[in-house]
Amino acid sequence: MTAKQMLRYGLTRWRKPRQRFEHPVCHDLKSWVSSYSAAEYIVLDPPHRRTRPLPKTVESEIEESFVSASSYDVPERALVEIPGARVRGQWGMAVLPNGEFIGELVALTEQGRHSILRGLPAYTDPLPRRPRRRRGAYYMVLGVGVTNYGHFIHEIVMSLSRVVDQLPAEVQLLVPSKMAHFQLESLDLLELRGHKRIPFPEDELWELDTLYVIVPRQSSLIVDTPDHYRRYREAAQRKYGYAGVKRNRRWFLTRKHDRHWRVTNEDEVERVLSRYGFETIAPAMLTFQEQVEKFSQAEIIVGTGSGLMNMVFSPSGAKVLQFQDPSHVIDYFWNMAAVLGIDYHYFLCDVVDNAGQADADLHVPIDKLKASLDQLLS
Repeated sequence: MTAKQMLRYGLTRWRKPRQRFEHPVCHDLKSWVSSYSAAEYIVLDPPHRRTRPLPKTVESEIEESFVSASSYDVPERALVEIPGARVRGQWGMAVLPNGEFIGELVALTEQGRHSILRGLPAYTDPLPRRPRRRRGAYYMVLGVGVTNYGHFIHEIVMSLSRVVDQLPAEVQLLVPSKMAHFQLESLDLLELRGHKRIPFPEDELWELDTLYVIVPRQSSLIVDTPDHYRRYREAAQRKYGYAGVKRNRRWFLTRKHDRHWRVTNEDEVERVLSRYGFETIAPAMLTFQEQVEKFSQAEIIVGTGSGLMNMVFSPSGAKVLQFQDPSHVIDYFWNMAAVLGIDYHYFLCDVVDNAGQADADLHVPIDKLKASLDQLLS
């Protein structure tokens, strides 16, 4: 994995390993469990096929990545109990008793797993000979992209909400050693039944009596369903009292405070949007409660980036227009919108060089913006 790819997932500390190791990787945890009598594999969802409607766009044709993902096979998903597992690194790499890293917690494909793992010191450095032994049972609130708002909510918090009722009461939660406000507040929304949170030091190797994990890695393609978001959305509305607010606000999500996908002609974009009744907000600069409030009121959302994750709080029937980077087309929010009952639109922007960052900045073609808004409002 390149340094730019690491930045894309929100990893802020990267270093070249002193000596590179290629630790073994387990690509089929179910098969491993079948040969290890002390482990348990609990099926959450059977394999099935899913079809989703294509997104809407003013482009002459829909991007192939959307077309290929509109109908696909969803793999089996399971909660796995692993005695004697070890955990290491900022992203919580899980290691089986035989020394294999669990690849299905990293990415959906073998190629993707190796690409990510080869850039992580937690994988490429040798394992310490004497891990720190921790008694008890644990579930990881850790994973690839744990420091990124969108990835943390979607891949980690949503996974936990899916299984919290199935975890034994004594299970403790391994959380980042230094938690951001959005991490604390989003976890607080869940009814965690008193599961104790244990900060995990990223520079240590822990050997646990028991570790619970969900495989394969959470992906919008395989797990996004209406029920997937329902519990989280309803908990936010109960806590902050926004269940009955008017849904008539039009938001433009600025990224001027971010490091990539910033709109280089934002002043011009704002002038156009203002004529359609849009107001500008910066999700990264809002408290978590303010984000819940703003997006609960949304009629239309325009922009890109992790702030779009907040559409989970928006009402069914809301509309989203995403600015897309043609060199890195994201289908993540299209999948979300499809199951939330949100009308999703996109168009491709012009790429602007952004030296040193994983992704470019964007120049928004005004003709596409106007045409897309007319399409949205027709």
